Amino acid sequence: MTPATVFQVGREYLSMGSLHNPAGKSRSGAIGGLDASPVHDHGDSISLSETNYFYSRNKSFLDQKQMKKRESIILLPELFKSDDRVRILRYVSERKSVTVQSTAEATGVSKPVVSRYLNALREQGLCDRTGRKISWVQSPRGSAVKRFLNIVLLDEHLPSPEWAKGIGIYGSWARGTNTRESDLDLWILVDTYSRDLEFQVAGFQHELAHALGYEVHTLILTKEKVRDLSRKDAPFYVEFIRDYVVIRGEGIDKT
Repeated sequence: MTPATVFQVGREYLSMGSLHNPAGKSRSGAIGGLDASPVHDHGDSISLSETNYFYSRNKSFLDQKQMKKRESIILLPELFKSDDRVRILRYVSERKSVTVQSTAEATGVSKPVVSRYLNALREQGLCDRTGRKISWVQSPRGSAVKRFLNIVLLDEHLPSPEWAKGIGIYGSWARGTNTRESDLDLWILVDTYSRDLEFQVAGFQHELAHALGYEVHTLILTKEKVRDLSRKDAPFYVEFIRDYVVIRGEGIDKT
């Protein structure tokens, strides 16, 4: 709502309200209930000074809201500005609650730096604090941040084997709701399924789990398998198609 709109609505509210016009009478020059005629301070009318005061107060309020919105947008890239911040962010977002001390010890970042960054996360609405305990806030914005962290982590460590047409994630890692205890659900799209492929995928899965430090479960897909899923396990298919993320190569053909 622009300041001009606020001014108009404020005039309408004050000029139409029963407090200022108990009989509900239409004044001279009124258009659709909005008094468009010059107003004077005659008891049941709104003075020009009152109108200007209303406008200036609401314009100031809107200006402050716009400033806060701009500051929020400016600060968002700061979340990922350094490796230290990314380590802190990943550590905090995956746990039920942390402290400045535990975060500093786990990430190798000094307590003053951790404390300042956690305060910044609170200002961004990503964390809450109760006493010394800091907890991650489950919200659409928080999930988007975690999803981005997950994609960056996998992009750094995920190989690109020749036999894979596409690789990605689904489940909690794709939704950005994963915790430290969450398994990484990986999907791999291939041309054809074979016994030899199972061994290749097993080795791939083991190496990735070792590199990331998370349990990895792999879903091997062909185009035929995707079509079968849509018919034989519709609930899983709908959830998979809704959440899946492509990290390497091709996506999933939904037709």
